[in-house]
Amino acid sequence: RRATMEQLAAQVDAITKGTRQLLLDSGLETDETITEWESTYSKYVPLQREESDYGFGGALGTGAGYAVRGPASKRATGSSRNVVDVLANVVMQRERQITRAEKTRVGRALYGLVVQNPNTDFWFAFDPEGAKSTGVAEGDLIRMGISPEDAANILQEPTQAVVNKRTGLVSYRPNPLLRNSNNVFPVRVDGRERYIFFNSNNDQATRMVEALKNLDANTLGMGLQYVAPVTRYFASINTQYNPIFGVLNLVRDTGGAAFNLTTTEITDQKAKVMAGIAPAMAGIYRQVRAERAGRPDGSGDWAALWRDFTSVGGQTGYRDMFNTSDDRAKKLQGEIKRIREGKVKQAGRAIFDWLSDYNQTLENAVRLSAYKAALDKGLSKEKSASIAKNLTVNFNRKGKIGQQMGAAYAFFNASAQGTARLAQTMAGPAGKKIAAGGMLLGSAQALLLAAAGFDKDEPPGFVKERNLVIPIGGKKYITIPMPLGLNVIPNTGRVITEWVLDDFRDPEKRVAEITGAFLDMFNPIGNAGWSMQTFVPTAFDPPAALWENRDWLGRPIAREDIVGTRPTPGHTRAKESASTVSKALSWAINRITNGTDYKRGGFSPTPDQIDYLIGQATGGVGRELQKIDRTIRSTVTGEELPPYSIPLVGRFYGDAGGKTSVSSAYYRNLTRLNEHAAEIKGRREDRQPLGDYFQQYPEARAWQMANAIERQVNQLKRRRRVMLERGASKESVKQIERMITRKMEVLNQRVKNLEDSR
Repeated sequence: RRATMEQLAAQVDAITKGTRQLLLDSGLETDETITEWESTYSKYVPLQREESDYGFGGALGTGAGYAVRGPASKRATGSSRNVVDVLANVVMQRERQITRAEKTRVGRALYGLVVQNPNTDFWFAFDPEGAKSTGVAEGDLIRMGISPEDAANILQEPTQAVVNKRTGLVSYRPNPLLRNSNNVFPVRVDGRERYIFFNSNNDQATRMVEALKNLDANTLGMGLQYVAPVTRYFASINTQYNPIFGVLNLVRDTGGAAFNLTTTEITDQKAKVMAGIAPAMAGIYRQVRAERAGRPDGSGDWAALWRDFTSVGGQTGYRDMFNTSDDRAKKLQGEIKRIREGKVKQAGRAIFDWLSDYNQTLENAVRLSAYKAALDKGLSKEKSASIAKNLTVNFNRKGKIGQQMGAAYAFFNASAQGTARLAQTMAGPAGKKIAAGGMLLGSAQALLLAAAGFDKDEPPGFVKERNLVIPIGGKKYITIPMPLGLNVIPNTGRVITEWVLDDFRDPEKRVAEITGAFLDMFNPIGNAGWSMQTFVPTAFDPPAALWENRDWLGRPIAREDIVGTRPTPGHTRAKESASTVSKALSWAINRITNGTDYKRGGFSPTPDQIDYLIGQATGGVGRELQKIDRTIRSTVTGEELPPYSIPLVGRFYGDAGGKTSVSSAYYRNLTRLNEHAAEIKGRREDRQPLGDYFQQYPEARAWQMANAIERQVNQLKRRRRVMLERGASKESVKQIERMITRKMEVLNQRVKNLEDSR
């Protein structure tokens, strides 16, 4: 095994050598220190001990916030504790030093800014080694909030000699007053300590140093530490591993970037940014797929530009953090196991890896195009990357409570940063034009839909709220996703115009629509109305939604029993969109818990409830697979396939006159009429007058008609179910479905006529 072990040892040596070079290149250590290490240890491997004096697994920290202080290693002084996780600690050392190096770039830039702009009312740069020769006075430090005694101490002994009790050797360290003061920001420059004093008597300076050192951010509590991984999982499966998210997000980002560019130095480069999106996508994709395959460089100029873009911090992203070397070792072990996995597992992982790369490509295409446009205009790389990164939502930007709230609510930070970016755009030079144009666009959409023959609830409100809807004939339409946040402007114009077209009826409903749209966009914990889902953490959204029987858009998840005193088996209340798997599971669960085809068992979920849970647990991939199942089933059975069940296409196309739209309106009317029926029966039993109630709610007169049609619809559905089980022809099934749809349309039209009579 010697040859194999020597190859592995050579790889470990290469990692540690690369880490030392990183320390030198980043200015974290001096050339003398690195040379001394290499001359002293011919085969150097960093060893960390369990529960050591320096933290978990002996790991050194990466600093508080952007503050980086102290050397990159600790001298071994002897210990009886066991050495643990050698390979994991080698990797963790590299990861820590990469993090420290990137933080140091920020610190050095800030230090240079302070040196060029000294202002003892706010900040002051301090070099301990040159303190006595740079003219620093006690008064300068006292103005920064340092006591006279401490100021004198710092100037007299910026570094202190310390005797190591274990070795008896003398070493030098910065004065503890420099290292431990909250208003002092440490920086590593050429391997040595430098400091920035912030005036603790200045509120703005205090807030700045607290933010830089993360002193204003609380760590996650015990509860949030368990909730955070679940929240992260839900965020990932709905974005990073969602095959639909990337396309929708690209459309929204493209529109949003066009408006946000108005507040940047490249506002005159809109056409160039838009034209560069497609080649940027190709370049990013080549590069990320090359890296996935173990090749460092993708081909082409745009791939090279992407590497350049990421090197200056333009990409937003997420990285794993490991508290202990044991956690890191488990992750490494998992990566090693992947190599030995079977072909099926490898194929599954390859799909998810591709989805991640695909979404990364689409998410950053607009940014990379903007980066190139800024470079071509002569801006620096850093400035160009900053413009590009903040052109849409900068996910790496966080506020004081971002870590805690982000652990509980999946998209809290994205919502907060999106709102801040929108406010910047609206306050910019084109803000008033954007607002006026958005209102006119919304009004034009309402007039266009009305002229095309759409009723006021067609398409559904949640579709019109987030999309520009364009009629294409009949009740069919295409949808173009609008930039989130900016969509509230045309939505407000649309709702007001619809209210005018409806003869100013139901003003409270229109106000609720506009208010709900604003809450949807600007409530960072999400908005599902006055429901549990709005307030509970993301991890508890699925059970809350099932409890309330409504999804986050307010749509019913499952059909409830029309008569509460006559419970029916869950599988008999399946919607047309329910998947084959969920129908089978619903039937089996009802049977297992002593139910029948007519009697509800002890536990009898509907197929739609099961589909909802599957969709929540599997995210975008699971939901698209469910759509594929419906598409295949409709092809075989002849059942009508609603547009929203078509993978991807359903996000950009709809039909307000289709069976599903008729069915949704029918069940919405049925629920309302049963509520009216309960009121009417109650008033009759108490011998109260009904005239005023019918005057206020004329549609309530259709409650008896609704009961009769519901019985007929249920009979037809039972016939259809039997026909499907017996393998009836497609035409026979379609004929039954047409009969069901006609019955539903009769009730819908009757309710509409009565409502219009008010």
